[in-house]
Amino acid sequence: MFKGFHLHLPHYFSKHPSRNLKELFWSVGLMDLGLAAVTLFEPIYLYTIGYSVTKIAIFYLLIYGAYFLLVPFIGRLVGRWGFEHAILYSQFFLIAYYLALFSIKTVPIMFFIAPLLFAVQKSLYWPAYHSDFALFSSDSQRGREVSGMETLHMIVYIAGPFIGGAIVEWTNFGVLFLVAAVMFLVSAIPLFRIREVHEPVTFSYRQAMRDLTDRNHRRNFLAYLGFGEELIVLVFWPVFIYVVIKDYLEVGSLVALATLVTSVLVLLVGRAVDRYRRTRLLRLGA
Repeated sequence: MFKGFHLHLPHYFSKHPSRNLKELFWSVGLMDLGLAAVTLFEPIYLYTIGYSVTKIAIFYLLIYGAYFLLVPFIGRLVGRWGFEHAILYSQFFLIAYYLALFSIKTVPIMFFIAPLLFAVQKSLYWPAYHSDFALFSSDSQRGREVSGMETLHMIVYIAGPFIGGAIVEWTNFGVLFLVAAVMFLVSAIPLFRIREVHEPVTFSYRQAMRDLTDRNHRRNFLAYLGFGEELIVLVFWPVFIYVVIKDYLEVGSLVALATLVTSVLVLLVGRAVDRYRRTRLLRLGA
């Protein structure tokens, strides 16, 4: 009766991704699960131990200020060590960051040390991650592979805030940071199954800074300034939700629901990117 009948479903995910890309997906998913459980509660933790919203904003300003200065220099080390090694080393700095963050209550100087540790982690991780993704992904379906990675990111950020909220509600922030640290270490395991192939490269720190104001990059530079809104998402929004709700589990649940809606939209956009002109969609989104 149903012979010859085929149910056609749109392909929102990439077909036959490379083995290395799958391992990268596993690594990112495990790390993001740890981050998703704890990131939302970082500014809330600082707020509950007595720091004002202004001081919390300064804390994140220190992170991104140090990141801005360090990434061209540490990027040279990433090119020398290899991408997988750089991602592995970054996990130890991430764990050190959360240890320092949790110690701020008893050792106030950690308020200034923790941002530096996080900036080093970001400088090691993100250049290596983006390089690996460019190497392992397929140009013909890169839109779906990017949206697939973003959807994975959002899926764990649906579960993560709920898990983090439950842990803090029933135990304390120390247990939450410990659970996150274990997840960061576990996330490095898939990297051992990737055969690292890279050619060491060097570039000028001064030239990297000059590129920011280069005429060819000026439009991108101005466009990316819009990502400054991340400070609002990272700092003010979690504190605002906590002040209104006053319940860790409900805070995590609310953020998880919002992320679920966003993840569905990302899948739709990813498929559209592979079908239509990417610059047109980018301008539409802007």
